Amino acid sequence: MMSFLLPSSVVAICVIYAIFRYIVFGEVAIEQLPAFVGNKGLSFASAALLFLSALTLFRSKAVPESSNRVLSLQFGRWAWHCVLLHVVLSLALLSPAYYGKFFEQGLLNLKGELTILFGVLSLYCFYRLQSLGENLLLKVLCSALLTAHLLPMWGKWFSPQAWYGFMPPISLLSCTLSIAALLFFALSQKRSA
Repeated sequence: MMSFLLPSSVVAICVIYAIFRYIVFGEVAIEQLPAFVGNKGLSFASAALLFLSALTLFRSKAVPESSNRVLSLQFGRWAWHCVLLHVVLSLALLSPAYYGKFFEQGLLNLKGELTILFGVLSLYCFYRLQSLGENLLLKVLCSALLTAHLLPMWGKWFSPQAWYGFMPPISLLSCTLSIAALLFFALSQKRSA
């Protein structure tokens, strides 16, 4: 039951955060909740779940007889599912109307190209993790690629006055979580060596 309750709670919290940030305090219409805002919540949830997977794995390396290893795998599976949903929704919404900062004259600009490239590479790493499971080097790479996917979005990260309701951007929170995941996976790898 905990293997469902904890990850689903993380997803719910991330989606609620997106609703408050973009609809309650932001300028996004409630009609955009199902796909656009929901997609923001799912992207945030994928980074949060990846972080929790890394943290619980790190803790299981410290306490070998811990149930954290199983929980880490559960968080990782949920992260994978959130990533899949995020990719499908992002591709469906990919247009200058939704993601204007990634387009110039109707084509993807460099920021958009890099975001898509690293997003696809990260997706592939998530996919490979499903068959390789405990491959810590691949988990480190996956976290690094997720970070690279998020970095081009840094535009308003350091302007709290521009944040809706003074709530940090989801891309900033997700990038912070992916960097932390990278560190915990790397430390787990070092402990295993």
